Amino acid sequence: MFTLFFKAIRYNWSAQASNKANLTSAIITMIVNNILFLYGMWLMLFDGKEQNKILWPYYLTLTVLAYIGWGAVNFFTGGLKIMGEIIDNGKLEPMLGTPRQPLILIAISDSSTTALGDLLQGLVTLLLLGWVSDMGWVLRAGVCSLIVTINFATIFIAAGTLTFFMNRGSALSQFLIESTLSFTMYPMTKILSVPSRWLLYVIPAALTATLPMSWIENATVSAFATMLLVSAACLALSIQFFKFGVKSYRAASFIGLR
Repeated sequence: MFTLFFKAIRYNWSAQASNKANLTSAIITMIVNNILFLYGMWLMLFDGKEQNKILWPYYLTLTVLAYIGWGAVNFFTGGLKIMGEIIDNGKLEPMLGTPRQPLILIAISDSSTTALGDLLQGLVTLLLLGWVSDMGWVLRAGVCSLIVTINFATIFIAAGTLTFFMNRGSALSQFLIESTLSFTMYPMTKILSVPSRWLLYVIPAALTATLPMSWIENATVSAFATMLLVSAACLALSIQFFKFGVKSYRAASFIGLR
């Protein structure tokens, strides 16, 4: 399975690298877009606003988690993000006729070129995070970025699986995925008042922002254990949810025969 995975990565990369101009422009465009976004947020929320300066390390850390997690999943297993479209468009059917696990085949079926720009920028931002925080904070952010990568994949799987149970569910799937990214990038745990923060534990971004930031900020064993246990449980549940969806799936060819 690992051989198939790495062959798919090499094939996807070769296909995209064959047109170096498009590849380079796509990556540069994404990096420039992200830089402009970060600069705009700095001007709106932090420049000359002393009361918000305490939020800057949290915002940069969330940016690291979002860029690395989002970029890695979309570059290496980009098919998970468009799982809803794969199911809606009937592209899942040939995958079900092979001895391979369909979830793996979906994951390696696509790769986003621009996501490489997100991943690279996330890694650079992680290094720059040392300017506004200590080394312990940076190391915890690096560990959490790996966990958040898996958690983004978990959310992609769960959101895409919804398509099995509703017509044109891919639209809802993309809405949930994009909303999670938005909630991940903003320091909501610091902006919301204490009574309202419980909401952050019942949305998908709890896996990509709330729980990781709890450990990064507090550095306690209990926070780390909670993050790992919840992440592992959600990954297992999302995979089981997908398997359940596959069992209830009726291919277009089957419907046509009936």
